[in-house]
This record gives sequence, C-alpha cells and structure tokens, in this order.
Amino acid sequence: MRNLSAHAIRNPMPVAVLFLVLALGGVLGFRALPVTLSPDTSFPVAVVTAADPGADPADLAQSVTEPIEDAVATIAGVHHVLSQTASGMATITVEFNIGVNPDAAIAAVRAAVDTARERLPPGLQPPGVAELKTQGGPVLTYAVADPSLSVLALSQLMRTRVMGTLSGLPGVATVTALGARSPEISIAADPARLAAFGLTLPALDRQIRAAVGVPQSGTGIVNGTAAPVSTGAAYNSAASLSGLPIALASGVSVPLGAIASVRKDAAPAVTLARLDGSPVVAFAIWPSPGSDALRLAGAVQVALNDLTVSHPGLVFTRVAGTVDDTRSSYDTALEALLEGLLLAAATVWLFLRDLRATVIAALAMPLSLLPVFVVLMLLGQSLNSITLLALALVVGILVDDAIVEIENIQRHIGMGKRPYRAALDAADEIGPAVVATSSAIIAVFLPVSLMQGVVGQYFKPFGLAVAVAVSASLLVARLFTPLLAAFFLTPRPQRHGPGSTVGWLPDYRVWLNRGLANPGTCLVVTGAVLALTVLVARLLPIGFLPVQDQDESHVALILPPGSTVETADLEAAGLSRVLLDAARLHRDIKSVFTLSGGGNFSGGMGANPAAPNDVAITVLLRPDRPDTRTQFEAKLRTVLDRVPDLDWHMSDQGGSRDVELDFTGEDPTVLGQAMQHLAAEAAFLPGLSHVQTSMAPMPRKSA
Repeated sequence: MRNLSAHAIRNPMPVAVLFLVLALGGVLGFRALPVTLSPDTSFPVAVVTAADPGADPADLAQSVTEPIEDAVATIAGVHHVLSQTASGMATITVEFNIGVNPDAAIAAVRAAVDTARERLPPGLQPPGVAELKTQGGPVLTYAVADPSLSVLALSQLMRTRVMGTLSGLPGVATVTALGARSPEISIAADPARLAAFGLTLPALDRQIRAAVGVPQSGTGIVNGTAAPVSTGAAYNSAASLSGLPIALASGVSVPLGAIASVRKDAAPAVTLARLDGSPVVAFAIWPSPGSDALRLAGAVQVALNDLTVSHPGLVFTRVAGTVDDTRSSYDTALEALLEGLLLAAATVWLFLRDLRATVIAALAMPLSLLPVFVVLMLLGQSLNSITLLALALVVGILVDDAIVEIENIQRHIGMGKRPYRAALDAADEIGPAVVATSSAIIAVFLPVSLMQGVVGQYFKPFGLAVAVAVSASLLVARLFTPLLAAFFLTPRPQRHGPGSTVGWLPDYRVWLNRGLANPGTCLVVTGAVLALTVLVARLLPIGFLPVQDQDESHVALILPPGSTVETADLEAAGLSRVLLDAARLHRDIKSVFTLSGGGNFSGGMGANPAAPNDVAITVLLRPDRPDTRTQFEAKLRTVLDRVPDLDWHMSDQGGSRDVELDFTGEDPTVLGQAMQHLAAEAAFLPGLSHVQTSMAPMPRKSA
C-alpha cells in the first residue's frame, strides 16, 4: 500500500481513468437501481385450500387436513406448516425458508397435494394451491366509483378495461379485484308452471345441468326459488338460456323461459368494499420482484388518467399503498445524504483552513459512494430506507481517510517541501495507519451482511453498503487523494501552532493539552458520560423497526362465527359512520375504506373466502393532521372501546398483530384450554391490549 500512492502520483492517467469509470458506473447504477420502501424480506408461502361444503370441522381435519399436512411436510426447505379447519373449509399454509425459489416451492406443494389426493375423500373438490405474497402489502390500492353504473356493470368494466390495462404495465405482477361482483344467470322456477307442464324440480334441474355443463356437485342448484347457474359458451346470456328447450313427458319441448324466470344477476359476494360508508369496487396492484415502486406508481397514474378521459364517469381514489411512504423515505434519505456531504466538507474547511484541501476532501466522499451503487445493482439490491440510511451514516467515515492524508501532506508542505514531494513522503508515511483504520471498520460491518433470517435480510444491504463504501474510501485515499494533492495544493506554510485558531473556533490543541494535563478530570467526565449513556439506553423502547408516522391506520374487525359477508358489510358501514362522525377523530381522518370478507389487509392476495365475518378497515389520515399516527391510534382506541359488542384489534397492513403465539398439540380440548388460560393471564399484562384467541373472544383490557 505504501508504493501504491507513489505509483498513482507518478502515473496519474490510469488512476484518473479508473475513478472516472467508477464514477460513471456509479451514476448509471444509481439510475438503474429500483426504489423500494424496504429490503426484500419475502419468503415463499403456499396456501392450500380444500372445500367440502357442510363437512364437520373435526371430520375434515382428519380426512383432509392431516393427509395434506403429511404430504407437504416432507418437502425440502419447509419452515412451518400452519393449518386452519372450519366448517366445510380446510386451509393449509406452507411457509418456506428464506432463499428457496418461489416457483420451485409452489410446484413442489402442488406435486405433494396431487400425491395426497388418493388419501382424500372421493367427493372432495380438487384442492387449490396458490402463492401468498409476503413482501408487505400491495403497492397501490384504489377504489373505483361511477354513479351512472350499477355495481355489476362497474365490476365488469373494472375487470375488462381497468385491470386489463394495468396488468400490462411494466413492474406490475398482479392486479386483484376487491368487492367486485361477477355476473351470473339466475333461474326462478314457478311451481305452478312446473305442475302444469308435468315436470318435477329435480327433472328440470337435471336437464339444465346437462345442457349448460354444470356438474352435479357444482354451485348452480335450482331450488324452486332462484339459483345461480354458470353457463357454457352455448348459453352465455339470459336470453339464450331462456330459449333452452326443455323436454316434457309428452315428448314435446318448451323453452325454459315458459317455465321459469331467467335473468342476469350478480353472483353472491365474496368480498364487499366501502369508501366512507358508500359501496365501491376496488383493485390492488402488486409489484413484481425488483420493480421500482416510484416508476410503477407514475405509470399507473398515467394509465388511470387515460382511463378517466375515455370513461369520464370513472372516479379513482387511492385508499391504501406504500408509494407515499417509499417516496418520503427516499427523498428524506437523499436529503440527509446531501446534508451530510455538505456538513462534512464545511467541517473539513473549518479545521484545514485551505480551500484546495477542502475540495480534495469533498471529492473523496462522492467518489467513495458511487461504487456502492454499482455493487448493489450487481447483487440485485435496491435503493431503500436501509441502504440509503447506511450511506447517510457512513459519510463521516468516508472523509476520515482523506482528511488524514491531506493533513499529513500539508504538514510536509509546511516543512518547506514542494506539494509533489510532500505528497510522496506523507502518503508513504501515513499509509499503514489509513489501511489499518479502514480495515477495522470493514471487519466490523462486513459480518453484518452475513446475518441469516428475516433480520439478516434487512441488515445484509446495510453491512454491504458500509463495507463497500469504506473499501472505496480506502482506495480513494491511497490513490486519488495523494494524486490531487501533489498537483493541486499550493506550496505555502502550515498555520497550525500553539495558541492559533481555526476559523472562529479555539485551537483544538489548546483543549487537547488541557485534557492531557488533567487526566483524572477526563476520566471522571468520560465515565459519567458512559454511565448516562447506559442509563438512557435502558429507558428506550425496543423494537425491530422504528415506529413510522404513516398516513394509514389499520383495524381488524371480527364478527361472530356464522356471520355472512353482507352482515359484515353492514357492520363496516356503521363503524365507518362512527369513525367519520367522532369529534375526537374528524381533524385526523381523511376517509375510511373497509373490506368485508377479505380475511386480512393484504389487499385481497390470500383473502380467505371462508372468513366472511372478517372486516379489514383502513383509516386514511390527513397529511396535515395535528396528531401523529401513534397519537391518533390512542384516540381511536377510546372511540372503538365505546362501541358495544365490538370485537376488534389494531393491525398492520398484512393483518398481523405485534405479538402472535401459535399453539400445537394432539388434543384439541387440551389445546383450547391452554390457549384460554394463557390469554386470560396475558390480558392483564401491562402494555398488552385486546388479547384474543382464534377459538373464542377473551376479556379485553386497553393499554
């Protein structure tokens, strides 16, 4: 390393070309890196659903859940298998380890389920296997309204025109519908007409099924009143189905319309959405891996603007998403990075009191940062809050090596040497100390990038960014800084001396001499500061991530078992009015979006149709609100606690709580008793609120 600086000074062109290439590569890497809210912490999750309408949960668990569990548990890379069995529905969630290929994981689960089919009941509908998104929620969720259209017509327009347009945008992985209704053809059979034509209801049912291709186990059952029927290509409208010939016992045929009323209708709702209490349909946009959230949001906005031009009645309202948080985090981090660069350069000027030396030190910082973007791009990382935070924090470290080099070179210039000779001698003299300092920092941060698990996914880009930046800083200090000093500094004496001042600051040597003359006082002050630091650290709350002041707050509402999605939707409408009318909340709330029957806040991906009694409430907060989100949620709890017979809890966007415990056991009765006992005890622990189990409501205590 000693000869490296001398070689750079004597051969300036290769060094200049090297750093020019690194700088250009860094600029291109910065422009190419996708912008995301946080590092990719996703892991493959497969959800297996098996439906057997009317089956008892205990029988379904033994005949369906257990065989599928046994089959998927043998797959390599499986981390957890979680099953939920309700009346007529079994859901098995297979969670894989981080790093497992998602496509291979889903394919392995499908193969395992196919293998288990021979152990399943013969009449069971084929189990479905779907991938569950785990990387946060959808990047954007919009509510769609058009007063001139019915819900069915609006749903059809959204599926064909809106979702079709957005699905083709770069960076969009999936667009899912929320609260949309599907068209169906319903048949209302008149018993009097059936008797007049000598037909029975089962006979009419069989003829319709045979004609339209509805299997006997399907959902289209003619029951004498009204029943939905999914038709084939030959009968794809109410008019065509009305002309379906029905054979009578006499050998003649009559059209179905002469026997029953046939009309186009909406299918039973799976999910229902409301915005400020009014029914709407909505859609959620999921980003593809590695996509840029800000570019995606811009493309979506352009597409929606074009849709409003071609369909003037459509109104799109953003009701959820992470784009605003991503943009705010990105802008704030870049501002902090720029401020750090400027403050570091100003500090260098205050102490070195030389404009040329300050310019050299200031150039060292961006030259050390730019190669980081190249490495992040090559390793598939992104510009997110963690990587930008790492760069903002490392700015002060990056300038250290350059300052040491420049200060020593200036000292040699003060001895009367020319800048060229001073750079050769000073760089050779200070080289081992600079290398040792940078190597120590790299040795501390590089192992951070090797951490495993979810925490490791967060800190891998952090440690990587710091280690690469410090390595680049060392390269700049040993090559570029001595080179610039040799040809850019001027031969003037150094002004450091006893009693001199640095700008308007007292000479640091005066304070250094006072400290060395009073070692006891220095030790006492240092010990007091250390003790105070430890004391304050013990008072700080501990968490995985800092609490962010987002413009969204989420509430999970759970209705009693057996509630329909329509009942949940009416409850959501009433609660929306309560929140919007609450005097304590009106200054903070912008609007309230509810999704009934969705099962969680993930925007429909993984929404569980077997949970019609679940309501996901997203409270959109005003950007200019007087309270932080934490303060608002404290007031929100007091309002919700006043609503009688309301089973609710605060949640994140994925439907999870801060603390969740899973119980396993062979005996469901013993398992339930253990859950009830622990929940009853935990309900009275300080800091906990709304402790509940999946089996029965528990006593609640507000924190």
